[in-house]
Amino acid sequence: MHKWSSLLFVMGFFSLGTGLVLANKTVTSRDDGNVLSAADRHRIQGAARASPFGVVVWIANGGYAGNRRGFVQAANALVGNDCVVFALDVREKWSHVAARQNAGLPVGATVKAKAAGKASFTAGSWCEGIVGELNTLVAVAPSHPVPSSRSSASPTAGGEPHGAR
Repeated sequence: MHKWSSLLFVMGFFSLGTGLVLANKTVTSRDDGNVLSAADRHRIQGAARASPFGVVVWIANGGYAGNRRGFVQAANALVGNDCVVFALDVREKWSHVAARQNAGLPVGATVKAKAAGKASFTAGSWCEGIVGELNTLVAVAPSHPVPSSRSSASPTAGGEPHGAR
């Protein structure tokens, strides 16, 4: 994805997504795959209440035609300070979990979270997979994220920083 198209994608994401503010954190979701019911969104928001970080859920419906790297880059572009992104492409059956270091998650936490959702995603249980990933991260998260002033430059996935986009 070109640099400008990534920026437009992110701007479009936040203008079209739905949001719910919980204390000092936000739950933002965009379901382009149209796979989450109102009850599913409510369940995800309920699981997010226990998190010390903001939550972004993005469900794509293809559009990457075998370009997993483009999908991961688009998901990483959504990562902000003190938040975790849960991205899923229902057509390609890809998922990605990413956070900045200031979310306070231990190294490898996003890899474990992704593994927690894999069986559910394979079975087409989208909400169950997202909630499983979210619960896995909440279980290892500190009670408060690292202050935003110490933000990292790149999102991490499984503790490994991604290179420049």
